[in-house]
Amino acid sequence: MQTRSLPGSDLRFSALTFGTMRFASKDPDDHASVSQGKRALSAALDAGINTVHSSYEYGTRWVLDEFLGEHPKRHELQHMIKVASPEYTDGGFSEAQFRETIETALRELHTEHITLVQHLQRGVPKPIIYDSRGDGQRLAQFDSVTEDLLAAFDKLKDEGKVGHLTTFPHTLGFAERAIASGQFEGMVSFFNVVENDLLDHFPRMAEQGMHVFAMRPFLQGMLNSRRAESQELLNDSPFGKPEWAPHLRRLERIRPLVREAGIAWDDLALRFALHPAIVPSVIVSMNREEQVARAVAAIEGPPLDDALVMKIREVSRDIPLAN
Repeated sequence: MQTRSLPGSDLRFSALTFGTMRFASKDPDDHASVSQGKRALSAALDAGINTVHSSYEYGTRWVLDEFLGEHPKRHELQHMIKVASPEYTDGGFSEAQFRETIETALRELHTEHITLVQHLQRGVPKPIIYDSRGDGQRLAQFDSVTEDLLAAFDKLKDEGKVGHLTTFPHTLGFAERAIASGQFEGMVSFFNVVENDLLDHFPRMAEQGMHVFAMRPFLQGMLNSRRAESQELLNDSPFGKPEWAPHLRRLERIRPLVREAGIAWDDLALRFALHPAIVPSVIVSMNREEQVARAVAAIEGPPLDDALVMKIREVSRDIPLAN
């Protein structure tokens, strides 16, 4: 498994990060799902994946707790966790809530150190969190939340409990503000063949020494080999909803480029997300051993041509996404 470094550090991240949102059932009585998920994670570690992404929100942390409790490689892993404050209905940042989320993760992951914290500034109702309608309030709170966040993070860092801080922007407008602020080391963000707008900002981010961990490379399944060429996507939930219309329009323009390149969509999805040097790792949710094997094989294949990446961006640029 190839590794990439984090700017300004000696840390090396595996090109794939094991995502745990759906890697096992939330139900302790669903023994088949839990066993299958543990086998997938074991296969990932055996393949050289050294980074795990988790969240208290996913409901699967208890499986990690069981798995890592006695695993011989638990001290070799780098953990990336989601921490949200303020939450959707909270008035402002809570240092106590932030600290408790970190402390709980340390216990459940059987580690003394969280390598990377993915912070989410919510503070608006959930229905508009990924919409520019929510940006007015969120951006108005940006400076005060960021100041309190950095103060709380620095305390935990001084205690050796955390290492690096990133933001999850939710919207492009928030991402642009976070970049301009110079307050964050990097981002954990949606970045894939269709949601490719951050490509325009990567040069500036690289100049600032920032990084981007890419999330949802398959865009909720839209970009896998079974669906990407399907003409039935409109009938395939959730893609028939109005908010997905611009994604599908971009996909329609991108398809001819992919056919011409002769690359499988599964391979394209992962290699595109990892292509920019600013991306240390791609977060992929996997729950079966064969998924791990396919993802590792895709990552180890030849890198994409720069021209293909830029063509994909160019044919997308004049179709704004919903947010």
